[in-house]
Amino acid sequence: MLEYIEGQLVSEIWSHLSEETRYDINQKLYDFVRQLRSLKMDSPGPIGGGISNGAFLTDYGAGPFTSKNDIEMWFNERLLVCQEFGIASQTQPTFQGEFGHTVMCHMDVYTRNLILDNQGKI
Repeated sequence: MLEYIEGQLVSEIWSHLSEETRYDINQKLYDFVRQLRSLKMDSPGPIGGGISNGAFLTDYGAGPFTSKNDIEMWFNERLLVCQEFGIASQTQPTFQGEFGHTVMCHMDVYTRNLILDNQGKI
């Protein structure tokens, strides 16, 4: 999609932007993420189902998850592996019951995926 939008990649121009412009970009991103997180979802994972990808998951993705319980179990299995290898403390609590509402999120908000158009809009 980025190839269809006119403008410059924020990652390429960030160091040349004024402090005010950087602040404006950060504020817009904050507002964007806040709006996304206000949207409640019925189940975790991508819209329409399928494998979940993101920084907290494996390089191969995870799921598909059909419920909060599914994703809690997945994280608990990862925790057990980390405990077995001494990466996590044996007293680390599980994730059971830790997931509240499932909300919309964007797992790839990086400057390399943002375009600043000629009007200064993201």
